[in-house]
Amino acid sequence: MRSSKTLLWGLTATLALAPAAVHAETTAGPAATIQYTAYGIPHITANTVEGATFGQGYAQARDNVCAMAESYLTARGERSRFFGPDTAPRPGYAPGAATNLASDLFIRSQTEDGQLERLLARSAPYGPLPEVRQAARGFAAGYNRYLREARITDPACKGAAWVRPITDLDIFRLQYLTLFTLAGESAFVANGFQPAPGAPTTPPAPTATPGSNAIALGGKSTRGGGGVILGAPHLGWVGQSRFWQSQLTVPGTLDVSGATLLGLPLMVVGYTPTVGWSHTISTAKPMALVKLTLKDSTTYVVDGRPEKMTERRVGVNLAGGTTTTRTLRSTRYGPAVTIDGDTYAVASATKGNLRLLNSWYGFARAKTTDDLLTVLRTNQSSTGNTIAADSRGQALYADIQGVPNIPDACVSTMVSGMAIVDGSRSACAPGTDPDSLVPGTVGPARLPVLRNRDYTFNANDSHWLSSLDRPLIGFPRVTGDGATPRSLRTRAGLLSLTERLKKGPFDGGDLWDLNLDSRSYAADLAVDALVRDCAGSAEVRRACQVLAKWDRRFDVGSRGALLFTRYWQLLGTPDWRVPFDAADPLRTPRDPKPDLKALGDAVAWMRTAGVPLDARLGDRQYVADGGRRIPIPGGGLDDGLNVLEGEWDGGHLVPAYGNTYLQQVSFNDTGCPGVRTLLTYGQAADPTSPHHADQTRLYSTGRWVTPSLCGGAKVVETIKIASS
Repeated sequence: MRSSKTLLWGLTATLALAPAAVHAETTAGPAATIQYTAYGIPHITANTVEGATFGQGYAQARDNVCAMAESYLTARGERSRFFGPDTAPRPGYAPGAATNLASDLFIRSQTEDGQLERLLARSAPYGPLPEVRQAARGFAAGYNRYLREARITDPACKGAAWVRPITDLDIFRLQYLTLFTLAGESAFVANGFQPAPGAPTTPPAPTATPGSNAIALGGKSTRGGGGVILGAPHLGWVGQSRFWQSQLTVPGTLDVSGATLLGLPLMVVGYTPTVGWSHTISTAKPMALVKLTLKDSTTYVVDGRPEKMTERRVGVNLAGGTTTTRTLRSTRYGPAVTIDGDTYAVASATKGNLRLLNSWYGFARAKTTDDLLTVLRTNQSSTGNTIAADSRGQALYADIQGVPNIPDACVSTMVSGMAIVDGSRSACAPGTDPDSLVPGTVGPARLPVLRNRDYTFNANDSHWLSSLDRPLIGFPRVTGDGATPRSLRTRAGLLSLTERLKKGPFDGGDLWDLNLDSRSYAADLAVDALVRDCAGSAEVRRACQVLAKWDRRFDVGSRGALLFTRYWQLLGTPDWRVPFDAADPLRTPRDPKPDLKALGDAVAWMRTAGVPLDARLGDRQYVADGGRRIPIPGGGLDDGLNVLEGEWDGGHLVPAYGNTYLQQVSFNDTGCPGVRTLLTYGQAADPTSPHHADQTRLYSTGRWVTPSLCGGAKVVETIKIASS
């Protein structure tokens, strides 16, 4: 075991943004040592950033080469060539695109105009930092090194022609695609290409929006006085949004642990010895929908004057060397799409954002929450909220990202967090603040930030109640609303957090247990009245008996959870007897009126699906690992912190979205924070790997991983690799 002194916690830079010392590579190319601890978690040491990410690319490919290869293929716009243009993308890839062709057209429309190459030619912050260029180059070399070994065992791509070597350009392409995907922008533009002049398509609405919980405790809320960060991102369990866990150490430059998305280097969510962070999806969206007033199918009106849309042909390669093209129409605001018969332009703050990896590198070098805030303000590249805590006992909430700078008076309404803007007035075009890095965006000075020594919290609602004691108000409307109803997940989280704080400071695993508490807040609000007023058929009365006995939890042994989930889904928006009151936002609205018709429909659905009314949750919600079933806890109602949503396959609920990489980091004065982590689906997408579902079994039984070497994790395998 290494002592805390041998871990790189003594960085010489005073700011996370400060450039690191650059070590020259030998002519032999990058090299790394990879020490594996339990559950396949690699701790990678190298003399340079390029060497560290070389090891990271190699180790990630060892677990996930097929998923990575498909992600790079998607980011190059080549799905149609290998998987057919009219086929729907596999789950987890190109979300929002109806077909592979739609995905490819979107990617090509964003990259083939040369903007990506122009950005790469620029210096930071618009282009990559020198160290980020090294990181991309090293990661690509590590991935390619694994391919050269020709040891692919995953049947998803073994022997496939689309598994090819990559370059650092593929890394930046994937980062670009990741931003568009997380923003939900691809769901609109990907299907907005015109099949023929005057015959616009109607793009589908975005698929399920990613979510997350994050709680940062300041020194006043912890027994030891150091901060604690609990992060629980809710993304897909398959495809390009999967997380993968590692530690990177470059003496004198980096020592960072956490998780990144497949195909990308550095860390999205993670921690250094003195500060940790997580992210949640924000209500501030990096795009707005500008409603166009049309004169004809290709002409719109601004300030009473007609303007012609521009048209651009975008080509996609198909199998056999053929090419197909489609037309993308654009306006002064952005590309035009048709939704429910109305035409809009997508005003984007994402296009041109190649700064995300710069932020991840800055985070990896941070010592304090102040450093993280400097990185956010410098790069303005995040796609959501940042929640963080440090060893000084400081807690942080910040929603600093690229947001279209739309005047409040021009926002007609907000739909799923997106501003709907009147495009007939030029005064409503996105403006630019003095501190905006990119024209047309809101500057950091007008975006919400909260720092304290108590706590910060977010579960995907707006910034308003990041702390009950210090509501955040007075920000541009495009950043999200305030004094409006919160989600049941936000209410449940804040209620649990504040009730626990009344008992005294947090200690040990209290925060971990709070986040994984599977109690249903919706059930607490609804079940008593539903059971009391129950009437109808014998089957409906039987359902009420099941709900009366239900423990109101989404544990694997809970009986009644599946029935209530279906009832609540069919209920739709409840008819609340007590309306929302901004003075009591956690307990209102409440008392939903029972709906026995919805309960009857839920019973009928259960009967048709072949699911008993009192089925154990874990008997129906599970992962199949070979011949074994691993029951999975968590609810899909977004009414508690322990989130797991699935897709029904017959009578089996297959986990598709919810808790992914969980981390709790408790900072102290020893230089070795206390760490718990859990990657719910395991490190490897490869079903032949021993780490395909080993952490899933931990999740099923309420256990976790202690990954830190300085915390005593045992090294079980060591390998040394070099590029030559």
